[in-house]
Amino acid sequence: MDVSKFLKKELPILAILFAPITYLLIVWKRLPDQLPAHWNLDGEVDRYGPKYYLVLLGIGIYLLLLILPKIDPRKKNYDLFSISYYKLRIAIILFFGVISSLIITKSLGYNIDLDRIILIGCILLFTVLGNYMGTIKPNWFIGVRTPWTLESETVWRKTHLLAGRLWFWMGLILLFISIFLPKDILNLTFFISVIIMVIIPVVYSYIVYQKEKVQMRKEL
Repeated sequence: MDVSKFLKKELPILAILFAPITYLLIVWKRLPDQLPAHWNLDGEVDRYGPKYYLVLLGIGIYLLLLILPKIDPRKKNYDLFSISYYKLRIAIILFFGVISSLIITKSLGYNIDLDRIILIGCILLFTVLGNYMGTIKPNWFIGVRTPWTLESETVWRKTHLLAGRLWFWMGLILLFISIFLPKDILNLTFFISVIIMVIIPVVYSYIVYQKEKVQMRKEL
């Protein structure tokens, strides 16, 4: 592997990754020993963790996204959507980097509506993922992985085209209504929307797969 070429390609992602880590180290002594680590469905903090968990979280997610294409049985397919996967990695690392920075800022005592911002961040991430969903090729880790999409490339392609449109447009709608809705109603709306965004592609993949089987029998 060409190390210089690898580092040049990874530099933007590494810059995003280490920005919140640098911020954390600068204000380390001003922070409490425990920082928010998890929120319940009502947007309330229900678990705290040591300060260093933000460092481990960011680096862990980066390494995981870097390793997945290496261990995927369908690793060759990643070459077919390498640009999209690179952009998705940037989006995911940026999402967690911004959230980490906001957790640090909130813990310093600044008045930030962290719950609402995290929710809007999740909506944005779904929208971005939806924008690239249709370009993802069959693999074992990313996308709508059902028995039917993994068995048929046609089912995979059709399902991800549908899922991409669904996630993108529902994300945009959620972003728009998030301006007006109270937090509790927005939380419920987001939760229901996520269920819809998951169930519809799964059911659709089954329907397309069954239609494909019927078509194959007719051809035989």
